Amino acid sequence: MLTYAIFSKADTQTFLAGLGGATYLGIFIAGIFLSMAATAPLAVGLFFSLHPESLLLAIILGSLGSVLGDLFIITLMQVSFQDECKHLRKTKSMKKMQEKIKQTLPTYVHEYVPYILAGLIIVSPIPDEIGLGFLGGVTHFKILPFSVISFVLHGVFVSILVLSGAAF
Repeated sequence: MLTYAIFSKADTQTFLAGLGGATYLGIFIAGIFLSMAATAPLAVGLFFSLHPESLLLAIILGSLGSVLGDLFIITLMQVSFQDECKHLRKTKSMKKMQEKIKQTLPTYVHEYVPYILAGLIIVSPIPDEIGLGFLGGVTHFKILPFSVISFVLHGVFVSILVLSGAAF
């Protein structure tokens, strides 16, 4: 409701219209905001209010911003909760779960489990901070494959927002 109140004001619309060349910077920042639960409503408002000339460029920049936001979340969690994550990796239940995955899935499949979990977290209603923080803290995964998955999945959502904003 707060987001609606902010973006329905004429002053906000005038300010956003005055951004001119900074529209794409606003879209990139909206992408970063989209990754975080507390700022996601503001991101949606920005995507609806900023009317870029190139929708494709807007979708790419918004998706890149979302990837950057996800990587920030993972890095923050790894640094802030480093000791807790090490302890969690050593717990009996975590070792049991890892062993069950190794026993159940073929070797070439179980290395993709973190990426599958990341994709499910990104598309789920679970705030990215919770899921990606947990994922980044207890698993080891490569940044590039994760970034590609994040870019594609956020790209779908950003596309919907940018195209919806262009329609109004």
